[in-house]
Amino acid sequence: MTLALSRLERAERADVHHLMLETTGRTMSDAEFEWFFDHNPVGEGIVWGAREGGTLAGVLGTVFARALTPAGTERVAFPVHAATRAGSRQRGIFSQLELCSERIASDAGAVVGIAFPNVTRSTFVGRLGWSDLGAMRIWARPLRLRGLLRRRRSGGLRAARGDELDRFGEAHEQAWREVQPQWRNCVARDAAYLNWRYLESPRGYRAFAEGGSYAVVRHLVHRGVSAAVVCDLVGPPPVQRRLLRRCLLEARGAADAAIAVPAPGQRAAYVSLGFAPTPVRIRVVGKALRPDAILPRAWFFSLGDTDFV
Repeated sequence: MTLALSRLERAERADVHHLMLETTGRTMSDAEFEWFFDHNPVGEGIVWGAREGGTLAGVLGTVFARALTPAGTERVAFPVHAATRAGSRQRGIFSQLELCSERIASDAGAVVGIAFPNVTRSTFVGRLGWSDLGAMRIWARPLRLRGLLRRRRSGGLRAARGDELDRFGEAHEQAWREVQPQWRNCVARDAAYLNWRYLESPRGYRAFAEGGSYAVVRHLVHRGVSAAVVCDLVGPPPVQRRLLRRCLLEARGAADAAIAVPAPGQRAAYVSLGFAPTPVRIRVVGKALRPDAILPRAWFFSLGDTDFV
């Protein structure tokens, strides 16, 4: 049967939800889908689909961000939400969708692609010409030992206390610019992007600030663990510990563990509050999307940068 690849329109999103539920057991809500793909200030996301006889056999999304690299501020593309129907696997559908997405992303101004693959790493690196850029080690702090001994399907953060940040502004941009030289190549955290990524999201992120410094936390159940995810932490060492403590206060009694990826210069703050490195890593791969593009080898990504679920 002929395989037809095309960019999916809004009217086809119900098919995307159905395929995601069938293949992964989860999907975005309509509100999440619209926020994530339609409202990104860096540019609208792309959703490509592969149909066989009118049936959606595979899907792959691409979202954009700006990143600081040695070449300056550049647009980068992240492939996200890949799924292939069980009966259509082993036919190269993901590879075809990814190559189409790369071409469209390049046409939209993206010079580099970045991905955090799991089972698809061999396809990215072995077939599609991507390169390994290392791995991010997850740090964790147990909060409820009993909870860690049993699998959970629910959980959350504590009730809001009224001191949450309701808008990012110039001071928060400046705080990030002051630490960026240590982070080297990373996603640019301007106010418009931060407000979209966290505060306009329907996913329940909570942000806390002290001056221009800030931290962002959300709740996620992953592999049966109810976790408070420290998505972002920006600020000088004296403030880091206080903001981390505020994130832990939000999680205490409501999550089994807190997890994070410390940025350069932050390990001391995490250690002081009981975090420790775990064996779990998130792999990072990348690809230059244009012949003249340079793919930096050393990057820093926070868990917020990888939070596409």
